[in-house]
Amino acid sequence: MLLYKYRDISGDGFINTQDIFVNQRLYLPELKSLNDPNESIAEIQINNPLKVYGNWLEERNRKTGTRIFSLSETHRSSLMWSHYAASHTGICIAFDFSGWKDTDSIVLKKVRYVDSPIKLPHNEMNNYVKFAAHKEVSWSYEKEWRFISQWDKFLSIDSNIIKVIFLGAKFDKTFLQWVEYWRDVYNPNVEIRQMNFVTCSYELFDDTELGDKTVRM
Repeated sequence: MLLYKYRDISGDGFINTQDIFVNQRLYLPELKSLNDPNESIAEIQINNPLKVYGNWLEERNRKTGTRIFSLSETHRSSLMWSHYAASHTGICIAFDFSGWKDTDSIVLKKVRYVDSPIKLPHNEMNNYVKFAAHKEVSWSYEKEWRFISQWDKFLSIDSNIIKVIFLGAKFDKTFLQWVEYWRDVYNPNVEIRQMNFVTCSYELFDDTELGDKTVRM
């Protein structure tokens, strides 16, 4: 199963992306630092006068140390290239997690998109995985999977997990030598492919898929 991470490689994004290749690890930011203010909202079901107290506990719970690393099922989302890869000037990394097995501290979950906050019985109030594995339905275009952990800041990966580095359709060529360096020194079997806009289409194609298609400048 290939999963994809869109990356800006300018500014701080350069340091954070380089860390993936050099140190062979993924950084899991805290849930509360992400760009969705509705992350992990849930209704704690308490059928007594303490319901309000239960909702306060829910707010406290989702703001604890839960960390995630987000991935997508697709590398062809123009919107995600725009949002997370600096308007197509960055890269998208393909990871093969087909052999992944959950551990006691980190699990991989497909995000469930919902119309309203999930409901949890009060005895599951500390189930951080259930809290973190759902999002509001308007985010469904991201087709997201998540590594979820309560406390782990990094997830170590083997070098052969990274399969392809896709360069954005407007990739900043001044960074190409760095991408090639990361590949040559740390992941020599990784492919580097260029994404392209083509005429008369909204779709993105990498350079192995172009055939007789005309690249749109």
